[in-house]
Amino acid sequence: MTRIRTLGVLALAALALDACGTLSKVGSLNPFHGRHHASTASKGVRIPVIALNEQLKVAEALKGQDFFLPPPAPQTEWPLPGGNLAQSVEHVDAAPNFTIAWKRPFGTPSSRHHHVTAPPIAEGGRIFLMDGAANVSAHDAASGGQVWRTNITPKSKRDHEAWGGGLAFADGKIFATSGFREVVALDAASGRLLWRTTTDAPMHAAPTVAGGRLFAEDVNDELFAY
Repeated sequence: MTRIRTLGVLALAALALDACGTLSKVGSLNPFHGRHHASTASKGVRIPVIALNEQLKVAEALKGQDFFLPPPAPQTEWPLPGGNLAQSVEHVDAAPNFTIAWKRPFGTPSSRHHHVTAPPIAEGGRIFLMDGAANVSAHDAASGGQVWRTNITPKSKRDHEAWGGGLAFADGKIFATSGFREVVALDAASGRLLWRTTTDAPMHAAPTVAGGRLFAEDVNDELFAY
């Protein structure tokens, strides 16, 4: 037994030596093996993207022109997240010193499973909101009191969890896109469901309504008109 063990140890030692020799040969083939292969990148030419001495200059066509700011105007209607179809609201007459008139909770807040992404819209003395659980609600703009509340989660629930979407107002209706792969129309006065359309992919962005059509974009960057 002792002789067999001795032969086994000698065989393992021979294999180890052969493996070391093989690794040594492989290491010699490695282009990064050894100090003689070490090299550094040559110095390049630095090209500044923005020169430090660049300054803003008035264009020749604008020299002598006066600066004009329109007078502040109240913005009582905000039917789209951007304010209007042009997505450009000029000098707004905001609240004095931006003081807070009131605060009200409006539904499910953002959390691990819910996300509030819909900006508020306003029309006819009411503010319309959508919380993280697809509840659309109308609130009195003067007090914040809730006027109506409608959950637009589909009954089929193809998606067990969904988030995102947005709101738009036009022609007495509230249009909502949903992460539940739907576009929904509600009566702005009562919150009653008018119609709903299924989409192929979730919609996280708010819709735009113009000319009797609703335009919405899904998460696959596809634009739809209804």
